[in-house]
Amino acid sequence: MQTAVSAKADQAFSYRRTFLLGTGFMSVSVVWGIYNTFLPPIYDKLVSSTLLVGLIMTIDNILALVIQPWVGAKSDRTWTRFGRRLPYVMVGMPLAGVLLLGLPTAATWGLGALLLFTVGMNIGMAVSRTPIVSLMADLTPSRFRSSANGVINLMGGVGGAIALFLGRPLESLNPAYPFYFAAVVALLIPWFLRLVIKEPRELPPTAADDGEESIATVAGALRAIVFGRDKSGLLLLFAIFSWFIAFAGSEALFSLYGQRVLGITPGEAGQTLLFLVGTVILFAVPAGWIGQRVGRRRAIMAGLFLFGLMFLILWPLRDVGLIRLVLPVGGVGWSLVVVNSLPMVLELGRSSEAGAYTGTYYVASMSANIAGPPLLGGLMDVLGDGVLFLLSALFLGIALVLMSFVRRGEAAEAAARPAV
Repeated sequence: MQTAVSAKADQAFSYRRTFLLGTGFMSVSVVWGIYNTFLPPIYDKLVSSTLLVGLIMTIDNILALVIQPWVGAKSDRTWTRFGRRLPYVMVGMPLAGVLLLGLPTAATWGLGALLLFTVGMNIGMAVSRTPIVSLMADLTPSRFRSSANGVINLMGGVGGAIALFLGRPLESLNPAYPFYFAAVVALLIPWFLRLVIKEPRELPPTAADDGEESIATVAGALRAIVFGRDKSGLLLLFAIFSWFIAFAGSEALFSLYGQRVLGITPGEAGQTLLFLVGTVILFAVPAGWIGQRVGRRRAIMAGLFLFGLMFLILWPLRDVGLIRLVLPVGGVGWSLVVVNSLPMVLELGRSSEAGAYTGTYYVASMSANIAGPPLLGGLMDVLGDGVLFLLSALFLGIALVLMSFVRRGEAAEAAARPAV
């Protein structure tokens, strides 16, 4: 029988443990990859409006904004024989898996049934995500969290690639098979995590640990960030919101930009984006190393500069070949940003508040994911399609300025750790 891998507060960073935990995030990416690729065509057959299909496909972000922060804070105050975070994963992902199995059949029952299954599946995934990410913080000493988050992001990229490469062949056999595959992953991975991960009761300290009573809710964490004397946390959340506006907006509108400005098909636009996404995945682990060695804030600021520079170079370009050559520069930059930002947010709170502060991260990022596409799309309507990359660079510049004033979020010093 396989022995569970546990962690203590003073334990050194373990790649093996982090890769095992990363299977949880990999499974999340498999599910979303299948969901985002194969569900819209099903809805397109049931409704006549592309706008309505787009609105339906934002259900995941809306539910995530409502549910993920609450579940994260709730898991901070949970302890069962299964652990602190895993109970939520073991309930949420299997629920999503069962409903994924039923999605193809629900489509034959009509729009109402399909919507019901879609909402239920999204609730299950929203319940699971924050506890999986918070578990990384529980298992990893503060100074190694950038490296750990790099591994987690790499595994997420692997999950997305699995969905991309297996989804189409499975669909060619049977349109329901991609959903069945995602369902099996969602049903099995939580039990795999239960077998190989043992949650610690004692948590690794952060720079904010002071012996005071923990904040119980995301609202409490947000109040502490907004009304605290040091505004670094507030500036950091606004920076996160700003850079996700740039990323989410440009990603969602790139296929439209490709058609109207570059004269390429949506399929060619998707292939072009792989040059960015592939680099983000490949550079995830090195981005964690860099954040660990030079500091998270410096790594993020360098990443914002590179990502913004990419957009400025892309703005006048109309040759797809040249665009594909430039995109990896932004991929390196974006990897530096996303890998090191969550560890900075976690450092704002105590070790016992990882779920609540992970929730604040998702409040900022999910709000931007919801607002980014319509905001940039509306500005394109007014200013012209060609301004997409310039607008993205502008929001990244705002984020860079905000980050220059952030003074908290680096790893807790090893010397400050209590003896065990």
